[in-house]
Amino acid sequence: MTAVDDTQTHPVARRLQDAGITRAAVIDDAYNDPNLEDLRVEIGDFWAAIDRDVVALSELHAMNPDIKIQEDIDEALIDSLWARALADEQSSLLGLCRSLLFSRQLERRLELVGLVDNLSRLGVTPIPLGTEDDLPDEELKLFFLDFFLGPDPTPPSSAAVEEAIQQLVEDALENQSIQASISKAREILERSDDAFIVLMSSKEGVQRARDKFREVTGLIEGMFDYASKDQLANEMNLYLLLGISAAGLPVRHDIQRFVNSLEKSIDKASEEFVRRIKSLSFEDYLYIYALSLRTEGHPLGDYMLWLYRSLLGHLLIDREQVIDARNKLDSIDLQEFVPLKRAPSTSLADMYRLSLTEPAPWADGQHLQLGDLYVRGTQNALLVINADCDLVHSSQSPSRQFRPDMSILLLPGRLTSVDESLNQGFKVTQLFGMDGQAYKIVWHHERLITKKYGEVVKWLTCEGFVKKARLTAAHALEIQHHFAASLTRVGLPVAPPFPRSATVEVYAKNEDSTPAKLGADIPGGVVLDGGRFRFTVEGFRAILENAGQGIGHYTALRDTYDNSNRRYSRLSRNIERLEEWLQNSAEWFALIESSCTIPGENGSQLGQSGIVQIFCSPNLGKVDTVIAINLLPDQQIIGSD
Repeated sequence: MTAVDDTQTHPVARRLQDAGITRAAVIDDAYNDPNLEDLRVEIGDFWAAIDRDVVALSELHAMNPDIKIQEDIDEALIDSLWARALADEQSSLLGLCRSLLFSRQLERRLELVGLVDNLSRLGVTPIPLGTEDDLPDEELKLFFLDFFLGPDPTPPSSAAVEEAIQQLVEDALENQSIQASISKAREILERSDDAFIVLMSSKEGVQRARDKFREVTGLIEGMFDYASKDQLANEMNLYLLLGISAAGLPVRHDIQRFVNSLEKSIDKASEEFVRRIKSLSFEDYLYIYALSLRTEGHPLGDYMLWLYRSLLGHLLIDREQVIDARNKLDSIDLQEFVPLKRAPSTSLADMYRLSLTEPAPWADGQHLQLGDLYVRGTQNALLVINADCDLVHSSQSPSRQFRPDMSILLLPGRLTSVDESLNQGFKVTQLFGMDGQAYKIVWHHERLITKKYGEVVKWLTCEGFVKKARLTAAHALEIQHHFAASLTRVGLPVAPPFPRSATVEVYAKNEDSTPAKLGADIPGGVVLDGGRFRFTVEGFRAILENAGQGIGHYTALRDTYDNSNRRYSRLSRNIERLEEWLQNSAEWFALIESSCTIPGENGSQLGQSGIVQIFCSPNLGKVDTVIAINLLPDQQIIGSD
């Protein structure tokens, strides 16, 4: 990658400046000054080498003539040697210091050189900090934090690293280096709500501990990321990480404060909730039952859970700091596309699924409710759409007697893949999770089924239907109203989008213009939304890596010809164009920020260089550019209770 020549115009540098990021802390035990205790092993090898090198020994005596044996090396001498070893000064003594005495510390610092240089190129001043260094008084917004921060000993082997990670995951952490990193992350959060922290490590397997580290430190996903030190030393990877992190940073801060306000509110709300429900007397329960439910026919337990759910939500939300943070989020108006790091998470899908349904008594067939959902296999569904007031009954009320001959209205539905395209006009429940699989339910209003109240449960059982959930009142009423073709329409909050992701395949072309696949498939490389698509950051990183293999592909083809051959020249030009594009971070970052129209059969070209051509079908026979990309739809899976 080439250096950023003009930080005022490069898109990543511009985003960082707009976000107020001009300095970044790089916190790593590589910046700790070595001490005598840390170097017990190295001092022996260092002294043995000094004793054989007359010039180096003379230089050492010039610094301190009293040193006669290894044990004479003290803390003051270590400090002096370390300061000189970090400078550009060259000598026999300092050569042995760098190769033997301080080799471990210098090797660790070398791992950070790429990150520090890349930050500087982007106009961000790196602030190196060791384990015990205080955070700067100025408020910083960007931190790079080592996972094994120290103090020593850090794990010396992959097995020790794996054991330390497993301890963290299982909440049995003993490793002091990880504990120091967790403490530093918490200290950063106490100083500022605006801190974006990038966890980093040179050890294999740390990625597995990413989410657990975030949980125990109290970070939120939108203000946290992980990257290996090798990735951070790579200009392309760092640009992608910082470009996506800086995008919409003020909004990320608002989300952080919103989550923090809920976190602080929930403890008080929980205490108040428990206090209030414990204050209800036996007579209160009897009062609710006798004056309302006994005559209305609503089961007492179901009613109390509804009442308590409403109380808990009120106690959580009706607090000044939560309302202020919510109002701040309500005012968000992003004027430009924010790059997508990845497709929407399964956590979001599961939250939406839970908002769609509520727990329901599975076995009681004598108390049906609007929204009761019965499923047979993985294709057929039936929804109870009677009005709730018609379904309740009570033996204590003459007007609420059970009516076995009353018709129960069952609306048929078809479970289908979340990726299936549908004609307009159908009412659809967009996301229903069952047995770990995501579905949407297409309701067929023209196929209503009716059964007698006294026979419906037996009929459902005989037909193989099982009660799986109960749609919440708002969603059930919307389907009911749609069925009735009523002019009244329930206005719901906009459901979170669940666009399809797609697998990306990268191709070059052979000499006969047939496509040649480069690298492995890239699942989730793009997100499809309606008639448009957008690259994810992680997907585009993999695209660049696969496209890099195109240089080897065209080089191999070119080398079969003599350099005087026209084909040799043409293939050389392909290689040059591809090398230029892989260095043109401004162009591929612009592609990440773009929302593009899904191409037709003939494909379409993206960007200014003519390198990228997009297809949505397996037929890439019309490839006429250096790199072609093919989009193939993915399936989505979500978790279940």
